[in-house]
Amino acid sequence: MGAQYIGRNIRSNDRGNHTVQQFALYGIWQQYFSKNFISNTSLRTEYATNGGWVLVPQINLSYQLNQLQVRASAGYAYRNADFTELYNNYNRTGIRSGSIGNPNLNPEKSFNYEFGFDWITASSSKVSLSAFSRNSRDLIDWTLTPYADMPRKENLVATGNYLLAKNQSSIQVEGIELDYLIDKKIDDNHSLKFKSGLIWINTKNSNGPLSFYLSSAPKFLANFTTTFSTKRIDFNLTGLYKSRNEQTANPILLPMSNSYFVMNAKINYRFSQSKYLVFIQADNLFNSTINDFIGAPLPGRWIQAGARFIFN
Repeated sequence: MGAQYIGRNIRSNDRGNHTVQQFALYGIWQQYFSKNFISNTSLRTEYATNGGWVLVPQINLSYQLNQLQVRASAGYAYRNADFTELYNNYNRTGIRSGSIGNPNLNPEKSFNYEFGFDWITASSSKVSLSAFSRNSRDLIDWTLTPYADMPRKENLVATGNYLLAKNQSSIQVEGIELDYLIDKKIDDNHSLKFKSGLIWINTKNSNGPLSFYLSSAPKFLANFTTTFSTKRIDFNLTGLYKSRNEQTANPILLPMSNSYFVMNAKINYRFSQSKYLVFIQADNLFNSTINDFIGAPLPGRWIQAGARFIFN
Protein backbone atom coordinates (compact mmCIF):
# COMPACT_ATOMS: atom_id res chain seq x y z
CA MET A 1 0.00 0.00 0.00
CA GLY A 2 1.09 3.56 -0.52
CA ALA A 3 0.17 7.19 -1.02
CA GLN A 4 1.21 9.76 -3.58
CA TYR A 5 1.08 13.51 -4.02
CA ILE A 6 1.89 15.36 -7.24
CA GLY A 7 1.83 19.13 -7.60
CA ARG A 8 2.14 20.79 -11.01
CA ASN A 9 2.16 24.46 -11.83
CA ILE A 10 2.79 26.63 -14.85
CA ARG A 11 3.68 30.28 -15.28
CA SER A 12 3.32 31.22 -18.94
CA ASN A 13 2.66 34.33 -21.00
CA ASP A 14 0.79 32.04 -23.42
CA ARG A 15 -1.11 29.56 -21.23
CA GLY A 16 -1.37 31.69 -18.08
CA ASN A 17 -0.68 30.80 -14.45
CA HIS A 18 -2.26 27.58 -13.18
CA THR A 19 -1.75 24.96 -10.45
CA VAL A 20 -3.00 21.35 -10.32
CA GLN A 21 -2.72 19.06 -7.29
CA GLN A 22 -3.22 15.28 -7.22
CA PHE A 23 -3.65 13.04 -4.14
CA ALA A 24 -3.76 9.23 -4.43
CA LEU A 25 -3.99 6.08 -2.32
CA TYR A 26 -3.15 2.70 -3.84
CA GLY A 27 -2.66 -0.95 -3.00
CA ILE A 28 -1.16 -3.96 -4.83
CA TRP A 29 -1.83 -7.60 -4.01
CA GLN A 30 0.08 -10.57 -5.48
CA GLN A 31 -1.52 -14.00 -5.19
CA TYR A 32 0.13 -17.36 -5.95
CA PHE A 33 -2.65 -19.86 -6.69
CA SER A 34 0.04 -22.39 -7.52
CA LYS A 35 3.70 -22.37 -8.49
CA ASN A 36 2.69 -21.64 -12.11
CA PHE A 37 -0.44 -19.49 -11.68
CA ILE A 38 0.02 -15.91 -10.40
CA SER A 39 -2.23 -12.87 -10.20
CA ASN A 40 -1.42 -9.22 -9.50
CA THR A 41 -4.33 -7.00 -8.50
CA SER A 42 -4.17 -3.28 -7.88
CA LEU A 43 -6.60 -0.59 -6.79
CA ARG A 44 -5.94 3.14 -6.91
CA THR A 45 -8.17 6.03 -5.95
CA GLU A 46 -7.14 9.56 -6.83
CA TYR A 47 -8.39 13.10 -6.53
CA ALA A 48 -7.20 15.84 -8.90
CA THR A 49 -8.20 19.48 -8.57
CA ASN A 50 -8.92 19.61 -12.31
CA GLY A 51 -10.61 16.21 -12.60
CA GLY A 52 -12.29 15.16 -9.34
CA TRP A 53 -12.30 11.63 -7.91
CA VAL A 54 -11.50 8.50 -9.91
CA LEU A 55 -11.20 4.79 -9.03
CA VAL A 56 -8.79 2.62 -11.06
CA PRO A 57 -8.90 -1.19 -10.59
CA GLN A 58 -6.56 -3.48 -12.58
CA ILE A 59 -5.75 -7.20 -12.68
CA ASN A 60 -3.01 -9.26 -14.36
CA LEU A 61 -2.97 -13.06 -14.63
CA SER A 62 -0.11 -15.33 -15.69
CA TYR A 63 0.07 -19.11 -16.11
CA GLN A 64 3.31 -20.96 -16.93
CA LEU A 65 3.04 -24.31 -18.73
CA ASN A 66 6.48 -25.66 -19.56
CA GLN A 67 7.81 -23.40 -22.36
CA LEU A 68 4.49 -21.57 -22.75
CA GLN A 69 3.37 -18.60 -20.66
CA VAL A 70 -0.26 -17.50 -21.03
CA ARG A 71 -1.14 -14.01 -19.78
CA ALA A 72 -4.16 -11.78 -19.54
CA SER A 73 -4.87 -8.34 -18.12
CA ALA A 74 -7.81 -5.99 -17.74
CA GLY A 75 -8.36 -2.68 -16.07
CA TYR A 76 -9.45 0.92 -16.17
CA ALA A 77 -7.22 3.87 -16.99
CA TYR A 78 -7.67 7.62 -17.06
CA ARG A 79 -5.77 10.81 -17.92
CA ASN A 80 -6.41 14.42 -17.02
CA ALA A 81 -5.84 17.08 -19.67
CA ASP A 82 -2.42 18.76 -19.57
CA PHE A 83 -1.81 22.51 -19.57
CA THR A 84 -1.41 22.66 -23.36
CA GLU A 85 -4.74 20.93 -23.96
CA LEU A 86 -6.44 23.17 -21.44
CA TYR A 87 -4.96 26.60 -22.12
CA ASN A 88 -2.82 26.66 -25.28
CA ASN A 89 -2.87 30.08 -27.00
CA TYR A 90 -5.23 31.56 -24.38
CA ASN A 91 -3.22 34.69 -23.58
CA ARG A 92 -1.95 35.53 -27.05
CA THR A 93 -3.82 37.92 -29.33
CA GLY A 94 -4.65 37.81 -33.04
CA ILE A 95 -4.35 34.02 -33.38
CA ARG A 96 -4.93 33.20 -37.09
CA SER A 97 -4.54 29.40 -36.86
CA GLY A 98 -3.06 26.67 -34.71
CA SER A 99 -4.08 24.62 -31.68
CA ILE A 100 -6.37 26.19 -29.08
CA GLY A 101 -6.81 24.84 -25.55
CA ASN A 102 -10.16 24.11 -23.94
CA PRO A 103 -10.50 24.52 -20.13
CA ASN A 104 -13.83 22.62 -20.16
CA LEU A 105 -12.24 19.25 -21.03
CA ASN A 106 -13.24 16.15 -19.07
CA PRO A 107 -10.63 13.52 -18.08
CA GLU A 108 -10.08 10.65 -20.51
CA LYS A 109 -11.41 7.29 -19.34
CA SER A 110 -10.80 3.85 -20.85
CA PHE A 111 -11.23 0.15 -20.21
CA ASN A 112 -8.34 -1.96 -21.54
CA TYR A 113 -7.85 -5.67 -21.86
CA GLU A 114 -5.19 -7.88 -23.39
CA PHE A 115 -4.67 -11.60 -23.90
CA GLY A 116 -1.56 -13.31 -25.20
CA PHE A 117 1.19 -15.84 -24.78
CA ASP A 118 4.98 -16.09 -24.79
CA TRP A 119 6.58 -19.24 -26.19
CA ILE A 120 10.24 -19.90 -25.49
CA THR A 121 11.09 -21.95 -28.58
CA ALA A 122 14.68 -22.56 -27.49
CA SER A 123 17.08 -21.35 -24.84
CA SER A 124 17.90 -18.28 -26.95
CA SER A 125 14.62 -17.31 -28.66
CA LYS A 126 11.04 -16.32 -27.84
CA VAL A 127 7.80 -15.73 -29.78
CA SER A 128 5.05 -13.52 -28.35
CA LEU A 129 1.51 -12.98 -29.62
CA SER A 130 -1.00 -10.55 -28.08
CA ALA A 131 -4.50 -9.30 -28.85
CA PHE A 132 -5.58 -6.05 -27.21
CA SER A 133 -8.53 -3.69 -27.05
CA ARG A 134 -9.14 -0.25 -25.57
CA ASN A 135 -12.59 1.30 -25.25
CA SER A 136 -12.30 5.01 -24.49
CA ARG A 137 -14.70 7.77 -23.51
CA ASP A 138 -13.92 11.48 -23.57
CA LEU A 139 -10.60 10.89 -25.34
CA ILE A 140 -8.88 14.25 -25.78
CA ASP A 141 -7.83 15.14 -29.32
CA TRP A 142 -7.44 18.16 -31.60
CA THR A 143 -10.33 18.70 -34.02
CA LEU A 144 -10.36 21.06 -36.99
CA THR A 145 -12.88 23.79 -36.04
CA PRO A 146 -13.87 26.96 -37.93
CA TYR A 147 -14.00 30.31 -36.15
CA ALA A 148 -17.81 30.26 -36.00
CA ASP A 149 -17.79 27.07 -33.88
CA MET A 150 -15.07 28.10 -31.44
CA PRO A 151 -16.38 28.39 -27.84
CA ARG A 152 -14.13 31.39 -27.11
CA LYS A 153 -13.42 33.98 -29.81
CA GLU A 154 -11.84 36.92 -27.96
CA ASN A 155 -8.30 36.47 -29.31
CA LEU A 156 -9.11 34.77 -32.65
CA VAL A 157 -9.51 35.99 -36.24
CA ALA A 158 -12.88 35.62 -37.97
CA THR A 159 -11.35 34.06 -41.10
CA GLY A 160 -9.25 31.54 -39.16
CA ASN A 161 -9.36 27.76 -38.86
CA TYR A 162 -8.22 26.13 -35.63
CA LEU A 163 -7.43 22.82 -33.97
CA LEU A 164 -9.59 22.85 -30.83
CA ALA A 165 -8.97 20.38 -28.01
CA LYS A 166 -12.18 18.35 -27.61
CA ASN A 167 -13.44 15.24 -25.85
CA GLN A 168 -14.24 12.48 -28.35
CA SER A 169 -17.30 10.63 -27.08
CA SER A 170 -16.46 6.99 -27.86
CA ILE A 171 -13.31 5.51 -29.41
CA GLN A 172 -12.45 1.83 -29.84
CA VAL A 173 -8.93 0.61 -30.62
CA GLU A 174 -8.26 -3.05 -31.37
CA GLY A 175 -5.06 -4.72 -32.44
CA ILE A 176 -2.77 -7.71 -32.70
CA GLU A 177 0.94 -7.71 -31.91
CA LEU A 178 3.48 -10.37 -32.91
CA ASP A 179 7.07 -10.28 -31.61
CA TYR A 180 10.12 -12.45 -32.13
CA LEU A 181 13.35 -12.33 -30.11
CA ILE A 182 16.61 -14.24 -30.43
CA ASP A 183 19.69 -13.70 -28.27
CA LYS A 184 22.31 -16.22 -29.34
CA LYS A 185 25.94 -16.62 -28.39
CA ILE A 186 27.68 -18.04 -31.46
CA ASP A 187 31.06 -18.65 -29.81
CA ASP A 188 33.29 -17.02 -27.21
CA ASN A 189 33.83 -13.91 -29.36
CA HIS A 190 30.64 -13.59 -31.42
CA SER A 191 26.96 -13.11 -30.54
CA LEU A 192 23.76 -12.13 -32.33
CA LYS A 193 20.70 -10.32 -30.99
CA PHE A 194 17.63 -9.83 -33.15
CA LYS A 195 14.18 -8.51 -32.25
CA SER A 196 11.27 -7.81 -34.58
CA GLY A 197 7.64 -6.84 -34.16
CA LEU A 198 4.47 -6.55 -36.21
CA ILE A 199 1.41 -4.60 -35.03
CA TRP A 200 -1.99 -4.31 -36.72
CA ILE A 201 -4.28 -1.59 -35.32
CA ASN A 202 -7.90 -0.69 -36.08
CA THR A 203 -9.32 2.58 -34.68
CA LYS A 204 -13.04 3.42 -34.80
CA ASN A 205 -15.11 6.38 -33.70
CA SER A 206 -18.76 5.43 -33.24
CA ASN A 207 -19.93 9.03 -33.65
CA GLY A 208 -18.29 10.17 -36.87
CA PRO A 209 -14.88 10.70 -38.49
CA LEU A 210 -11.68 10.41 -36.49
CA SER A 211 -10.10 13.53 -35.04
CA PHE A 212 -6.57 14.65 -35.83
CA TYR A 213 -4.27 12.46 -33.72
CA LEU A 214 -6.51 9.42 -34.10
CA SER A 215 -6.68 9.74 -37.89
CA SER A 216 -2.88 10.02 -38.06
CA ALA A 217 -2.30 6.91 -35.90
CA PRO A 218 -0.75 3.94 -37.72
CA LYS A 219 -2.81 1.00 -38.92
CA PHE A 220 0.30 -1.19 -39.34
CA LEU A 221 3.78 -1.06 -37.80
CA ALA A 222 6.80 -3.27 -38.44
CA ASN A 223 10.09 -2.80 -36.64
CA PHE A 224 13.33 -4.63 -36.06
CA THR A 225 16.64 -4.21 -34.28
CA THR A 226 19.67 -6.43 -34.72
CA THR A 227 23.14 -6.38 -33.19
CA PHE A 228 26.09 -8.54 -34.23
CA SER A 229 28.95 -8.39 -31.73
CA THR A 230 32.55 -9.45 -31.96
CA LYS A 231 35.22 -9.18 -29.29
CA ARG A 232 35.71 -5.45 -29.92
CA ILE A 233 33.04 -4.28 -32.41
CA ASP A 234 29.21 -4.07 -32.33
CA PHE A 235 27.25 -3.66 -35.58
CA ASN A 236 23.69 -2.44 -35.00
CA LEU A 237 20.78 -1.87 -37.41
CA THR A 238 17.26 -0.69 -36.55
CA GLY A 239 14.34 -0.19 -38.90
CA LEU A 240 10.73 1.00 -38.79
CA TYR A 241 7.93 0.75 -41.33
CA LYS A 242 4.70 2.67 -40.66
CA SER A 243 1.45 2.68 -42.65
CA ARG A 244 -1.72 4.66 -41.96
CA ASN A 245 -4.90 5.78 -43.65
CA GLU A 246 -4.66 8.52 -46.24
CA GLN A 247 -5.02 11.94 -44.62
CA THR A 248 -7.78 14.34 -45.55
CA ALA A 249 -6.84 17.85 -46.68
CA ASN A 250 -6.03 20.14 -43.76
CA PRO A 251 -5.73 23.93 -44.19
CA ILE A 252 -3.42 24.23 -41.16
CA LEU A 253 -0.89 21.40 -41.40
CA LEU A 254 1.42 19.94 -44.02
CA PRO A 255 0.26 16.57 -45.43
CA MET A 256 1.74 13.51 -43.71
CA SER A 257 3.38 10.52 -45.35
CA ASN A 258 0.83 7.69 -45.56
CA SER A 259 3.62 5.12 -45.29
CA TYR A 260 7.38 5.19 -44.92
CA PHE A 261 10.42 3.11 -43.98
CA VAL A 262 13.43 4.44 -42.07
CA MET A 263 16.63 2.64 -41.07
CA ASN A 264 19.39 3.60 -38.64
CA ALA A 265 22.89 2.13 -38.28
CA LYS A 266 25.53 2.28 -35.54
CA ILE A 267 29.00 0.83 -35.03
CA ASN A 268 30.69 0.67 -31.61
CA TYR A 269 34.37 -0.04 -31.07
CA ARG A 270 35.24 -1.14 -27.54
CA PHE A 271 38.69 -0.79 -26.04
CA SER A 272 40.19 -3.34 -23.65
CA GLN A 273 37.38 -2.62 -21.18
CA SER A 274 33.76 -2.31 -22.32
CA LYS A 275 33.27 0.93 -20.39
CA TYR A 276 35.46 2.77 -22.95
CA LEU A 277 34.18 2.95 -26.52
CA VAL A 278 33.87 5.14 -29.61
CA PHE A 279 30.99 5.02 -32.07
CA ILE A 280 29.70 6.30 -35.40
CA GLN A 281 25.97 6.44 -36.07
CA ALA A 282 23.78 7.23 -39.08
CA ASP A 283 20.08 8.00 -38.54
CA ASN A 284 17.77 7.82 -41.59
CA LEU A 285 20.50 5.89 -43.38
CA PHE A 286 18.84 6.06 -46.82
CA ASN A 287 18.06 9.79 -46.52
CA SER A 288 14.30 9.19 -46.93
CA THR A 289 11.93 12.17 -47.20
CA ILE A 290 9.31 11.72 -44.48
CA ASN A 291 6.51 13.89 -43.14
CA ASP A 292 5.44 12.22 -39.94
CA PHE A 293 3.60 13.48 -36.88
CA ILE A 294 1.62 16.75 -37.42
CA GLY A 295 3.03 16.91 -40.95
CA ALA A 296 6.49 18.05 -39.82
CA PRO A 297 9.33 16.75 -42.03
CA LEU A 298 11.77 14.46 -40.25
CA PRO A 299 15.52 15.14 -40.65
CA GLY A 300 17.37 13.55 -43.55
CA ARG A 301 20.49 11.45 -43.11
CA TRP A 302 22.15 12.46 -39.85
CA ILE A 303 25.71 11.34 -39.08
CA GLN A 304 27.03 11.35 -35.52
CA ALA A 305 30.24 10.23 -33.88
CA GLY A 306 31.26 10.16 -30.27
CA ALA A 307 32.92 8.41 -27.36
CA ARG A 308 31.82 7.05 -24.01
CA PHE A 309 34.05 6.78 -20.98
CA ILE A 310 32.94 5.50 -17.57
CA PHE A 311 35.14 6.28 -14.57
CA ASN A 312 34.79 4.54 -11.24
